[in-house]
Amino acid sequence: MTSLSRIWRPLGIVPWLLLIIWFLAPTLGVIERMQRGDPPPPDLATYLRAANQLRQGQPLYATVAEARQIWLAINALERANYLTDAGAAVAANIPGPYIYPPALAVWLYWLNFQPALCVGLIFLSIVSFGALWLYATRAHTQRDGPGRTVSGWWLFLLIGSWPVLSLIPTTGNIEPVLLFVLLVTAWTLWRGYAVFSAPLIAFVVLVKPFYALFYVSFGLLLLVNPTHNLRQVWRTLNVAALLTLLIIAVTAVMWGRALWAPAWQFLSNALEYHWLVLPPAQQTPLSIWNRTPLQALVNLGIEPATALQLALGLWVAALLLTLWLCWGRRLALPLTFALALVLLYWGRPIGWGFHFLEIVVLMAAWPTLRSGQRLLLLSATLALMASHWAALALTLQGVWLRLVTMQSAEWPWESWLVLPVAWLALVLAARQPDHPADTAAPTEQAIDPAPSDAIDWRRSHATE
Repeated sequence: MTSLSRIWRPLGIVPWLLLIIWFLAPTLGVIERMQRGDPPPPDLATYLRAANQLRQGQPLYATVAEARQIWLAINALERANYLTDAGAAVAANIPGPYIYPPALAVWLYWLNFQPALCVGLIFLSIVSFGALWLYATRAHTQRDGPGRTVSGWWLFLLIGSWPVLSLIPTTGNIEPVLLFVLLVTAWTLWRGYAVFSAPLIAFVVLVKPFYALFYVSFGLLLLVNPTHNLRQVWRTLNVAALLTLLIIAVTAVMWGRALWAPAWQFLSNALEYHWLVLPPAQQTPLSIWNRTPLQALVNLGIEPATALQLALGLWVAALLLTLWLCWGRRLALPLTFALALVLLYWGRPIGWGFHFLEIVVLMAAWPTLRSGQRLLLLSATLALMASHWAALALTLQGVWLRLVTMQSAEWPWESWLVLPVAWLALVLAARQPDHPADTAAPTEQAIDPAPSDAIDWRRSHATE
């Protein structure tokens, strides 16, 4: 070991310390403010208020008219300097209407989770996602010269993400918890553990049903991957799907009849409870924060129901094109997960940001991209991250209320540009002839399967 290696190796812990401190500081700050009597972040306040309504025997869902009044109140914030206007500052902390299936509210009611614990879980999910993603990509074994590890420095892509950091102090949204569970589930499905996967899938889908788009994409990508044994993949996916449906059915029965009718009423008319049905001028800043093709189509003046169908069609087209381009390619877990995540972000109706997208796409595509492609992707990623911090700076100056994005309702460039570029980078990486899954030794693969009942990823269909 050289003297430079001896100096460099202990520095590997620096990114981990910075990651923990960077996200722990706002977590403790939010908890301290809540202990002083301040309300929780808006999304978390929505979840806790819904649980409290169940506790008190009140209706879980607001009426359509009440939901629209809340969206209009948020729209009014854009016309006020909420940093100096006391009324606007108070309105900014009003919880939005509960627009989820009953599961999340019921679980918070049964478990009696306190706000501090919920914020702590968001923090742990963010840090755990970073740790598991580095493990899944085997970044901690990559070397830049003898004995010189550089893997932990990828965490700066997570540290530098303002949308991820903003989840703690400004929203309190459950999304990082769900994304961490997605990664864990991808790991268990990759190894063929259907029984372990089913409760995790059910948890995610019961909270936000559109996350099923990820599992559909991930499962189909497994089926077209010749690295796996097709019969074992098919069996794993079928068992996981059946057990998931069973868990969802049992959970719905446990809600009781008192929640069945309101839940069905909400789910069958979910679009009416969202701001998407308002005139486009009254949807901001929600229509700016929501970076999905559905929102972009609505911003163009397309009727919401029609826009929903078009957005679903765009997702199906993107999925079919991805499967066609990846057919027969030996994709490792990181690329498979990254493609499924991009397809989820492309197809979901509501999305306040592309959380974890930078670290996922760069680390999944990096090993097989050429040097010029790497430079372009890294430059585009850093520019996108810088734009998010610029949006925060302008918001703090009272210029606008965009907070996490520089796009506007008239030109939603993030909705139409970021995900296609990320998808293209991943597809280029997947189609490289020297992809690691074709040539790498077993110790360099994404995740080692279990020796017994796992998917046999060491054999292609030719060996069956």
